[in-house]
Amino acid sequence: MLFVEIKRWLFSLIFSLFILGLIGGYFALGGSEWKQLFFINKFIASTGILLIGISFSLGPLCHYFNIFDSKLIYRKYLGVLGALYGFLHPLITVLFLSERFFGKWKLNNWFAFVAAVIATFLLIMMVLVSNKFAIQKLGHEVWKFILRLGYLAYFLLLLHIILLKYPRWIMWIKDFPQTILPSFSLISAIFILLILLLRLKALFDSEYSEHEVGKKQTPSEVAGQNQTSN
Repeated sequence: MLFVEIKRWLFSLIFSLFILGLIGGYFALGGSEWKQLFFINKFIASTGILLIGISFSLGPLCHYFNIFDSKLIYRKYLGVLGALYGFLHPLITVLFLSERFFGKWKLNNWFAFVAAVIATFLLIMMVLVSNKFAIQKLGHEVWKFILRLGYLAYFLLLLHIILLKYPRWIMWIKDFPQTILPSFSLISAIFILLILLLRLKALFDSEYSEHEVGKKQTPSEVAGQNQTSN
C-alpha cells in the first residue's frame, strides 16, 4: 500500500512539473524572461491553479465521460500539490519580491490582496484535513464542508486574477492581432470559470453524486480515496 501511495505521489509530481514546463514555455513564447524569479513565481501560481482545477473536475468528468474513470484516484494528490504550489507563490512573493508588491501596490490592490490571502488560508486548511485522521476527529460532515470551501477559494482566486490582470486583457484585445498570445492570466481565469461551471452543473444534476462516482473505483481505490472524496 505504501508503494502504491508513493507511486501516485510521484506520478502526480511529475505531471505537475510537466504542467509547470508547459506554462514556462508559453511565457517564453510571449517574450517573458522565464529565468527571472518574478516570472517563475507566475509559473508556479498558474500551475497551482491548473492542478486544483483538474482535481475539482475529475469527479464530474468521471460521471460524464468514462475515459476519466481510472484518473479519479489522483484528485487528492493533484489537489494537494496544487494547493502547495498556490502557497509557494505568496511565500516567494513575501520573501523575495516584497519590494515590488507591497506598500503602494497593496493599497491600490487591497481587495485582490485580501481575496488571495483568504483563498490561500482556505487551501492550506484543505490540505491539513486531507487525511483519515482529520475525518475521524472532525466527523464526515464537517470534514466535507471544509473541503467544499475549496470552491470558494477557487472563486476568490478568479477575483484576484480579474482585479489584477483585466487591464492587460483589454490591452491585448486592442493590440490583436499584432500580439497573438493572450496573457496566461486570461487563460487561467477562463479555466477557473469553466471548472466552476462544471461543478455547478454537477451540483444541479440529479443523476450526479459523489457516491455514484465512487462506484467507478475498485474497492482498494475507494479505501485510499475515502479521505479525499469531495
